[in-house]
Amino acid sequence: MNHYLNAQRKIKKKDTSTTLKDKSFRETVSVQKKSANKETAGVVFKVQIATSKKSIKLIPVNFKGLKNVSLSTENGTFYKYNYSSTSDYATAKRNLEIAKSKGFPSAYLVAFKNGEKISVQEAVK
Repeated sequence: MNHYLNAQRKIKKKDTSTTLKDKSFRETVSVQKKSANKETAGVVFKVQIATSKKSIKLIPVNFKGLKNVSLSTENGTFYKYNYSSTSDYATAKRNLEIAKSKGFPSAYLVAFKNGEKISVQEAVK
């Protein structure tokens, strides 16, 4: 039983002190923890990195090492892959640069308010 508790402690310790090799990703994570920008309250920014007619497993190796990739679908036949999610516009722009530097040159920002897609221009007003 003691061995089990020690193993659990190691897992918890590893979960809370994730080692991130990419310095810019670490900076992005720390910025995301700050409070949301009042001007964009209720708005979520994501970086769209890819679209596909088939589903791709959401693991970093499939997205050139990017973590925090999410999937949305339209009618179950068209898949959109988004990197990160933040309510802070400045953080979103940094995330866009990270995605481009990882090999997604056509990546762009998308914005959502209350789950509905809106233009980025409307989101930053």
